[in-house]
Amino acid sequence: MDGGENEVGTTADAVPDPSADSVLFPYDPTYRFGLTPLLRLPMIMFAVSTYTVPMGLYKGGRVAGLRYLAENTHRLPQTQQGWYFYHKTKNYVVMRDAIIESARYTARVGAFTGLLFGTEAALDAARGRIDFANTTVAAAVVGLIHSWAGKLSRAQSRSSVRMGARAGLAFGLCQDGVRYLNGYDVWYVDEVRHMLE
Repeated sequence: MDGGENEVGTTADAVPDPSADSVLFPYDPTYRFGLTPLLRLPMIMFAVSTYTVPMGLYKGGRVAGLRYLAENTHRLPQTQQGWYFYHKTKNYVVMRDAIIESARYTARVGAFTGLLFGTEAALDAARGRIDFANTTVAAAVVGLIHSWAGKLSRAQSRSSVRMGARAGLAFGLCQDGVRYLNGYDVWYVDEVRHMLE
């Protein structure tokens, strides 16, 4: 068998050769989640955005409602018609600001998600191996960039990187577990089994 081929139960922890066929077809069981990086990144970013849009709408609407109340506390309406226009204007402002905040929040989370999975795919290709180490390093890098972008203090930055690395380790081990259960070799599992025999 040549080194470019991957079959179930063989050297499947190595990254397969991305030929034109494997890049175009949507399912390849030798990649993470069974998807090539070109398909995996947009799909994961879309899935994350469907989760973050409602969160951004809720957060933006709540903050906009409180801000509108604070800005207009000194001139609250005195008549029924005044209250009608007050709430009508408030609803417009809340909806507008909620949509803007949702777009910002979704873009921010989508960028960090793309960075995480893009770095993970780049490390998979660079190392020639799919395992938890790539996910852990990618998550730590995202934690570091989050710290830099948010201008966090040194202690907060350490905490952010540490938390990212822990989450990446857990997520990477889960991915390796799924790959192993699907019949693909995971190099460190084989090493441990050989040590125990």
